[in-house]
Amino acid sequence: MKKNGKAANRNTRNVPHRSAHARSVDIDPKRFIPDQQAVPKATHQDIHRHDELARKSKPFPIAVVVAGGAHLMHRDTHEGRISSLKHWSLREAVFLVLANNLPRLWIFDRYRAVLYRLAGLRVGKGSTIYGPVSVRPYGGCRCITIGADTFLNVDTAFTVVYDGVRIGDRVQIGPRVAFETMGHGLVYEPGKGRGRTSAAIVVEDEVWIGANAVILQGVTIGRGSVVAAGAVVNRNVAPNTLVGGVPARPLRDLSTADGKYS
Repeated sequence: MKKNGKAANRNTRNVPHRSAHARSVDIDPKRFIPDQQAVPKATHQDIHRHDELARKSKPFPIAVVVAGGAHLMHRDTHEGRISSLKHWSLREAVFLVLANNLPRLWIFDRYRAVLYRLAGLRVGKGSTIYGPVSVRPYGGCRCITIGADTFLNVDTAFTVVYDGVRIGDRVQIGPRVAFETMGHGLVYEPGKGRGRTSAAIVVEDEVWIGANAVILQGVTIGRGSVVAAGAVVNRNVAPNTLVGGVPARPLRDLSTADGKYS
């Protein structure tokens, strides 16, 4: 009885703290009663459940379809929240760091590709990745596919919150190229913000993307095309086409080119 009395007193002293925390996340304080033994175990689950209920309580419908088939959404990402733990992988974190920090010597190229595979990227046979590779958010490596005999130069960045990036075979990607599958709406709505837009990116076989190019959401770059350095690609690129500029526009048809620079 004495032991039970101490346990009851300990639970009673914890009631104000637990109730205050419950009110901060809109959870009924009556759930945290002195006789409930599972109070310490419910904290993270209740916060996660609250986040899910908050998102479902005001379901903002898909309101706008923007370029590339992206949808305007008013919802939070999982990144930075307790719920992001289900997307996070210790294996990804460890092997991505290891791959990104290998010395930039040719002898390490094959081992670097292996480490990226272990981190979760789907990398085809014979591909070379110089790294470092930036992937957002946690768990995003599983959303990236790279074909065979493809080359990625330094500082490639991927943002794959809702949709992925697929890169074909024999593709050449220059330094500091960014693949951005997510964006925002143009109009700010009070109480909602700008929302988020998202659509997958596809780079077909035998494409060359120059240094510092940015590939935006929903874009498909056709087979054999070339993206000039510094271009911002916000629309689909037809096969065998040279594009450049901000925003990128067609500059030349490569289907009849002689292979020489001009």
